[in-house]
Amino acid sequence: MEPTSRPKGYSQDEMAARRSLAKLQRMVPHPPSPSAIERRLRERGGYVGQDDAVATLSLGMAIHARRIWNGTRSDPDPRPMPRLSHLLIAGSGQGKSYLVGQLARWGLGGDPVPYHRADMNRLTEFGYYGGDADQLVAGAIAAAGGDRAVAEGSAIMFLDEIDKLRSYGSPNHREVGGATAQAALLDLVEGQLMTADMYDRGADGRSLRTTIQFDASGVWVVAAGAFSGLSAIVERRIRGPRRMGFSATAAKPIDAALRRADVLRETTVEDLVSYGMLPELCGRFLDIVVLDPLRASDYRAILGLKTADAPIRQWKRVAETLAFELRFTDGLLDALAAAAEAEGLGARSLRGLVGRACRRAMCEVPERVRSRPAYDVYARCTLDVAALEDGSYGLTWPRRTKRQAWAEPGWSDEVEGEAGAEEPESGTAAG
Repeated sequence: MEPTSRPKGYSQDEMAARRSLAKLQRMVPHPPSPSAIERRLRERGGYVGQDDAVATLSLGMAIHARRIWNGTRSDPDPRPMPRLSHLLIAGSGQGKSYLVGQLARWGLGGDPVPYHRADMNRLTEFGYYGGDADQLVAGAIAAAGGDRAVAEGSAIMFLDEIDKLRSYGSPNHREVGGATAQAALLDLVEGQLMTADMYDRGADGRSLRTTIQFDASGVWVVAAGAFSGLSAIVERRIRGPRRMGFSATAAKPIDAALRRADVLRETTVEDLVSYGMLPELCGRFLDIVVLDPLRASDYRAILGLKTADAPIRQWKRVAETLAFELRFTDGLLDALAAAAEAEGLGARSLRGLVGRACRRAMCEVPERVRSRPAYDVYARCTLDVAALEDGSYGLTWPRRTKRQAWAEPGWSDEVEGEAGAEEPESGTAAG
């Protein structure tokens, strides 16, 4: 808890600077190595796959941590660190924002780094309806708890859907969200001193505007987008125009996605300029990182995660609130992974697939649980491959153990498998 009064000999600005310094020191207890950052990302963040992207961004996080740590030293190293800015190219659901967010949360081993995710769909030229660069600065300061010094020295800014700012080069209309909006990001990506207008509400309820100077040299900027159609531009440059014919065959979604990722790894600044991005903006990115499409093995690993936001564990918690235990067989998890790969919609599709497999059980089992005595048996619902096809499930009534008899309604994963003999089910649900 911060003291209400400042010690003698320190001004208010000095006390604010000391608090900012303490926050930065708690973020980076000591500069971690890229391998340590990657290990924490895998173990605590539960991130699966994308080895090249994880290695590249772990190195960037290590450089960012070194810059933060150097700023907290009484004798800082005068040698400058490389300027950080990365461009991620991947389709929807391949883990772009999740990767950067988990790096900010777990990467350094201390307090989470201020992380601000901004959607570029709403970014327009200054003075038009929508967001502008000033709101990006305000979001970074808000992520740092309102401390501008902490935001300037450690913030990570994720610019999502930056490909939506592409310019079509049409002289017939003014693109307030195209090239002009990209130009507003130049100082931020370059790490220059920015002038931003901050708005607050005064005591009389009126809006107050304050102009501040924001030093973006310590901000790590990561931009990302799907860049639909960019692979055709890159392939046309590399291989020349493609020939059409009746011999062309349709590829599977996963094969087409893998081929697209291989082509995108050859992306150059000239390809991005042809796509509609400003050359000045593209040249400011340190590296272009292409994420791989998720395979069935990746989806299967995501389903087996033990993190709190894993889809399987979330639905198990829902079942606990409805007073029964939910279990998934290995066959169902394999089928869910194969279905997600066939759809090709990314990791977000797993939540819908798991919810579809659980839907019927969630509606029918709670009513059956309320009709049974709760002191000697509890319901265990098992979902197999058939649950994904027609929603059928198996329902058994194992007897409670002594430990479970004293537990509150609902149980955790630790008590799975401790039940005694199962009571025969008079009407096991099978459809």
